[in-house]
Amino acid sequence: MNTELAQALMSNGVTDENWLWWQNLDSEEKEKIKEEDANFRMAYIDTCMQEMQLSKNDAILKAMKTYVFYEEYPIRQGILDTIKKLGLSENDYPLPYELHSRIDKFLISLMMGEIDQNDFQRQVGYFSTMNALFRHKIKSGDV
Repeated sequence: MNTELAQALMSNGVTDENWLWWQNLDSEEKEKIKEEDANFRMAYIDTCMQEMQLSKNDAILKAMKTYVFYEEYPIRQGILDTIKKLGLSENDYPLPYELHSRIDKFLISLMMGEIDQNDFQRQVGYFSTMNALFRHKIKSGDV
């Protein structure tokens, strides 16, 4: 891994354990995770547009407020441009896939009632996107 990529991953809270988890998946497993994430988020965005009559940008913003978005690092310029067009900041950028398992473990604990769901919902309200919230939680050591 090159130094720039390592720095980008580390600055987003990726640990050696997170990196090894992602690297130990074969390419088929990685693609399955990416495809499932993309299909789920696109279905949600489509639902927001069709059933809630939201514009595409508003539907994307709603999805980003509701779900974690991941991307391979370095992030492609087109994604960065879209984030900026939506009026969001670097804090809202997609998180590295290397964090997927770590965040999933947190979300499972939340669903199982091991983490106060009301408190989590209050926290969500303080951040522009779910990615911004999880960046904060990772940096503060809560995830």
